[in-house]
Amino acid sequence: GWAVTPGTGNVTFNTGSNLSTTGTLYANVGNNFDQVSGSTITVPSINIAAANSISLAGTNSINNITVAQSNSAGGDISISSAPVTGALNLASVTNSATTGNIFVNSTGKDINIIGPVSVSGNLSLSSGGNVTQSGGAIMAAGLELLGSGTFSLTGSNSISTVAASISGAGPITLNNTRSEERRVGKECRSRW
Repeated sequence: GWAVTPGTGNVTFNTGSNLSTTGTLYANVGNNFDQVSGSTITVPSINIAAANSISLAGTNSINNITVAQSNSAGGDISISSAPVTGALNLASVTNSATTGNIFVNSTGKDINIIGPVSVSGNLSLSSGGNVTQSGGAIMAAGLELLGSGTFSLTGSNSISTVAASISGAGPITLNNTRSEERRVGKECRSRW
């Protein structure tokens, strides 16, 4: 695997940067972890801790994602990955920012939530395949579901507002434990 520890600085993958390993990519970042489009990360697993924003915006093949943003004044978490084989597994995704959001895109691939996903803002799940939840719970102010497959989110989830734009015939199954009134929208924008 690879380990990146820049102290208080940033980690940036610029256009044309490529990282490939058969192990896990570990990064403990004092500020931002930024990957721009035109770069590639190919690893079985990634484990990133950053004080501010985390952006995995390249053409990636990552199966297992563990990321945490720790600053209450920090930014968003954006994850884009289309694993060569298998699903995109969200092992643990936490955004501690007061107004932070989490965006997950697995173009053409399934997303499987296998651990906790927590954000004070909104969670957007965009998948060309199915979205399932085999473990963990989603805690979010808003949940946006985009794609063409089925959505089966059956954990002990706590969500205030749900919006969906599904192009396929797949059903949406959602277990939501939040007790106050919830709003559900049939159509939604691509971002809040």
